[in-house]
Amino acid sequence: MSIYSNLDKKQITVFLFFYFFGLFFAKDFGISWDEPWQKNWGDRTLAYMARTFNIDQIFNVPNYILNPHKDIGAYGYANIFDILCSVIEKTFSMQDIRNVYIMRHCVNYTFYFSGCIFFFLFIKDFLKNNFYGYIGFSFYLLNPRLLAHGFYNGKDSIAQALVAASLFFLFLYYKRNTKRWAILSGLTIALSFTTRIPLIFLPLISLILLIEVSFVNHRWKCINLNFSEHFLFFAGSLLISTYIFLPIIWESPFLMLKDIFTAMANHPWEGYNFYLGNYVKGSDSPWHYIFVWIIITTPITFLIFFLIGIFETFRSISKKNIESNLFQILLLSAIVIPICMVIILNSTLTGGWRHLYFLYPFICYFMVIGFKKINIIIKIKYFNNSKMIILLIAVITFIEPIYKIIKMHPHHHSYFNFLAGKDPLLSFDGDYWGSSSRECLEWISENDSRKSIKILSTSNMASKSYGILTDIDRSKFEFIFRDKEISITNYSGDYYITNFFDGESNGESYQNISNSNRYPFENEVFSVIAENVKLMSVYKLN
Repeated sequence: MSIYSNLDKKQITVFLFFYFFGLFFAKDFGISWDEPWQKNWGDRTLAYMARTFNIDQIFNVPNYILNPHKDIGAYGYANIFDILCSVIEKTFSMQDIRNVYIMRHCVNYTFYFSGCIFFFLFIKDFLKNNFYGYIGFSFYLLNPRLLAHGFYNGKDSIAQALVAASLFFLFLYYKRNTKRWAILSGLTIALSFTTRIPLIFLPLISLILLIEVSFVNHRWKCINLNFSEHFLFFAGSLLISTYIFLPIIWESPFLMLKDIFTAMANHPWEGYNFYLGNYVKGSDSPWHYIFVWIIITTPITFLIFFLIGIFETFRSISKKNIESNLFQILLLSAIVIPICMVIILNSTLTGGWRHLYFLYPFICYFMVIGFKKINIIIKIKYFNNSKMIILLIAVITFIEPIYKIIKMHPHHHSYFNFLAGKDPLLSFDGDYWGSSSRECLEWISENDSRKSIKILSTSNMASKSYGILTDIDRSKFEFIFRDKEISITNYSGDYYITNFFDGESNGESYQNISNSNRYPFENEVFSVIAENVKLMSVYKLN
């Protein structure tokens, strides 16, 4: 059975429509804080791989190649996405940096949408129902915040998509126990793990699941020989793929992996998050940080179905034996274990819950189970009108996130539900990755005819969107780095751009800054506003 044969013509048509419809909007997004670094890292990783195999002339690789023994500070990121984008850029000799970033956004969305399809296939096979497959697809695709990240978040969004693929292949291996699915399952889990190193828990719980399945199938007496052979294919595919897709460990696998985990445990970021109205150091995030961020950035209807799904799963486990719910227990563990590890290890967190976006496929599963439970109840009570009622519930479920995606585009990365308050930025960070700076720079270019314009921003945040601008706009701007500890009055420039992030202006809220009468905040000339929330502002400097 191939993935293609698991989709009928109608499903393929629907998915192609949504894919190309979304791809059309890839050009609209700005550049996030990490994108220039990731592009550089992808180029260096490709250079290292090309030099290793003596094919560097083919790709015309740069001289600044990756050095595994000095670049552990990158925490082992050797993202297949960054390597692939670098290969595309070199293969097609892409010279215009704007086209390079638009290409990266298109590839990013391709990964994200592939995750949607794999999740559809997983739900369709797991529940043996096309309708629930479409419901799962909708839950996955239409989360406004995660969809926006699906265009430019080359780490967390890619990991999320690869986890969805891993879930599908692992389930097929779990059900069919064949070499083919064992190899593909090991491959996709390795891709997930090498994209986001914290996903080390996924291969571990997968191994435990598969061993337990063998014992269960043989009444806990022994592992049968046929399973052992397939299990070796799974473990071998996992180990070999991890080695292949993590070039930083090629020279000394065990030593480098040890150094990677050591570096991750001592994440050096010293910045602050604006959380519940206070600035909190990223390394001192409270235990409830992840829970709150998930709750306030997920559509309310999605949360309701998730809670129903969790309750129904626990009820099912309590009524049946554990053996018949092993895969559901894995899905539940995949949510609980990472969150517990973040809390226990007091992990450094930044930018909402993006570091744990890989949890979303597991969370989506329980949303679907919740939706299924409601569907069953309605069929029992309102048999004659159940289809109309379920259709109405589906419309109510997805209408708000669809409306927000359309209304806030391309800023739905800052989506909050009503639990975050009327003005979420009074309590939480907004555009922490600075992607809205593109719109600010384009406004300045359109409204200032000078050929040379100096842009001041804290930590040079505004310069991150340089690459997405047109040639004419790029030629105008000179970017000035501002240390947030030093007063703006000590700098010269034409405009000051801020996203009110990381304790700017001595930890004042963005409202205090934007409403202030002191220099330069009394000279606001433009703001990026999404749903009445001010994400970024431009101030004219004297």
